[in-house]
Amino acid sequence: MTNDIIEIKQLSKRYRTKTALRNINLNIAKGGIFGLIGHNGAGKSTLLKLIGGLIHPTEGEIRLFGQSPADHQGLFDRMGLLIEQAGIYPAYSARENLRLLALAYGLRNGEEHIVRLLHRVGLQDEPDTKVKHYSMGMKQRLGIAMALFGSPDVLIPG
Repeated sequence: MTNDIIEIKQLSKRYRTKTALRNINLNIAKGGIFGLIGHNGAGKSTLLKLIGGLIHPTEGEIRLFGQSPADHQGLFDRMGLLIEQAGIYPAYSARENLRLLALAYGLRNGEEHIVRLLHRVGLQDEPDTKVKHYSMGMKQRLGIAMALFGSPDVLIPG
């Protein structure tokens, strides 16, 4: 049995005439931390979207937790994903954004969880300030809190 939570074999993604990724191979072990570095347009976001199931590969294989997501769609529930835009409502506070997420998860009383997440990302002192008044870093931290909301086994911040 492998200790890899993400396995990528010969992964490619093409958009009509443009090849975004070609023959990517990558393994990430449980407990590992991995970063992607590259120029604009190198395919970093495309790779993260493929791993998160937001787009589908042209060729190749992705395995999550030792299984194919094509056969087990529930695997994506085990992932916290934050790629490009976090889906934050700027006219709402961090607490209100997280309350909306709690509703989406079906939690009727998620206040304790919300308070823990705000503290975890360092926004405990600004929970009721409207997000439109946040700095970029604060918005990114709120996005991470949102990605952590479901207590994922894997966090993919992009």
